[in-house]
Amino acid sequence: MPRRCIAVFLTGTLLFAGGTLSAGDFDAGAEAAAEGDFATAIKKWRPVAEAGNSVAQHNLGVIYRNGLGVPINYEEAAKWSLRAAENGHAAAQNNLGVMYSYGHGVPANDAEAARWYERAARQGHAAGQYNLGKSLEEGKGVPRDLLAAHMWFRLAEVNGSTRARRARIALEEELTAKEIATADDLSRDCRASDYKECNLNKPRQE
Repeated sequence: MPRRCIAVFLTGTLLFAGGTLSAGDFDAGAEAAAEGDFATAIKKWRPVAEAGNSVAQHNLGVIYRNGLGVPINYEEAAKWSLRAAENGHAAAQNNLGVMYSYGHGVPANDAEAARWYERAARQGHAAGQYNLGKSLEEGKGVPRDLLAAHMWFRLAEVNGSTRARRARIALEEELTAKEIATADDLSRDCRASDYKECNLNKPRQE
């Protein structure tokens, strides 16, 4: 099993929304997934996810989206990713945005994709910040705004995204020195406010 998938599964805080399930149920699923036994992982995580645990919900979304031990099922992936996203799981919010971008399990909708990217971005999720930056750069689901795109690329870069760094450098070919300085100021203000005060165009309603 790729290390990347293990990291996705084990990232996050266990949040139980009622019920009597113990952390042991989640841990048993994590151990099974680490060994490549996704059938057992699904069996252990499903009741935890049904009880409202956003990490378990996200994990099921990842399994079905990537076909880990089961056939790829975008509809099932979207269902669980939506539940996790609505429960505030940043990685699930970003993943759901990707599904809307490509029409995987949900109707393709750039505005909806940008909305979920924004929610992930405002939690400091680097991939969500990068994807939101690309939406802004290309005008997909949001009005095109190169300064805002630069701001989110910079924030994603600070949070460890190398592709965001490349995107920022490429974008600077289209900006003046003054515009770059303004975008950098915006990124500092945004980060200082814990992503609450950011000069961001809202996605269009479609």
